[in-house]
Amino acid sequence: MQLAEKHIIKSGHRFFEQIDALCFASKNLYNAANYIIRQNYIFGWGYLNYNKMHSYMKTHETYRYLPRKVSQQILMVLDRNWKSFFACVQEYKSHPDKFKASPAMPKYKDKAKGRNLLIYTIQAISKPGLVTGRVKLSGTNIDFPTTVQDFWKSVHKQRCQRLVQHSQKSNPKCICRWDRELRSSAKAGHTQ
Repeated sequence: MQLAEKHIIKSGHRFFEQIDALCFASKNLYNAANYIIRQNYIFGWGYLNYNKMHSYMKTHETYRYLPRKVSQQILMVLDRNWKSFFACVQEYKSHPDKFKASPAMPKYKDKAKGRNLLIYTIQAISKPGLVTGRVKLSGTNIDFPTTVQDFWKSVHKQRCQRLVQHSQKSNPKCICRWDRELRSSAKAGHTQ
């Protein structure tokens, strides 16, 4: 079971403009990467998978505008869209009666009105903030309370236990330094 928490940000919310700008930047990255993939495919140079696109796009200004982990997630979504397209083409070739028309390549998002999703994984969220019951999205000023307070503590405890079990043969006095720093910053009330 995965815990999920929903926060609805309406147009009057204080974070709306910042989230809207991030979604617009996400759309720009999606379109830029999609353009490169489409051109390669159309001209018969083959498909550029996620790893190749990541190496091409990591110096692109649209990639660097967003936090790296978020940009990676956008490229992964685009990669899944293209893989879905290729699977549909194969299915269309073998069973065209299942489709109304031949599958279309992933399209561009609208240049002016288009927005794209933002995926913030646990790696793109402030860990000390989670310990204190706050979610702070990296690279932004967006910070809001969460009801999932013990999540990061339990994940970190499991990682530390694995580190200690792994290092018992070589260094039986292994101490998780990050855990100490985390506890001291949580006591002081600091968040990143």
